[in-house]
Amino acid sequence: MNDLVIIDLSRNIKFLVTVCLPERKILYKLNEAQLMFDRTKHNYKFFITQIVYNYELFEDLINEYSNLCVTNNIIPARIIFNFALFASESTIKFMKCLGVIFDENFESEITDLKLRDDAEINYIEYSMDKSCELYKNLIKLCREKHIPFGFSADVVSGSKMEFLKSIELYKKLKQIV
Repeated sequence: MNDLVIIDLSRNIKFLVTVCLPERKILYKLNEAQLMFDRTKHNYKFFITQIVYNYELFEDLINEYSNLCVTNNIIPARIIFNFALFASESTIKFMKCLGVIFDENFESEITDLKLRDDAEINYIEYSMDKSCELYKNLIKLCREKHIPFGFSADVVSGSKMEFLKSIELYKKLKQIV
């Protein structure tokens, strides 16, 4: 288990944090919502997601987790949605190696971008727009389900462009809230 304990020494507060991976439901037939619920009952305060590129996976997870919390009168923990941009096919391949599952339209949309001039810029713009769209939809769902949420703008490669654009992504996501 990849759990993390965060201690705020100034207030003597301890938080339990772990990852939530809706992809486990597809890859390993595990009930991620049940795992989250069980951890919430044991005082976990935050869940940090895999990189988000598939709304349906996260929608199912949030709905199931919310239902478990409501049914059992448990206050849900905060979900931190993790977003990362890509400027190349190698970053996409690496994300897939990490277990990121892209939505069903992804391959055709990426193939279309490859055919245009300056694929690197097209990939960054696509992933920026997609991340913002996904976050808007996740915010709406979390608010409907009374699930606390936040976000992280991450970088998964050594690309300078991806790093610089991740700062822009952070600013855009912050404006959405």
